[in-house]
Amino acid sequence: MDKFSFLNAAHTSYFADLYDQYLKNPDSVEPSWRAFFQG
Repeated sequence: MDKFSFLNAAHTSYFADLYDQYLKNPDSVEPSWRAFFQG
């Protein structure tokens, strides 16, 4: 088992929350995240 797997699980939740925030209001996230989510 990856010794950092618990961090990946925590980050998944963070990214999901951030993406939901982006979907509701793209201007509410930092420009770098906006560019990431835009693809």
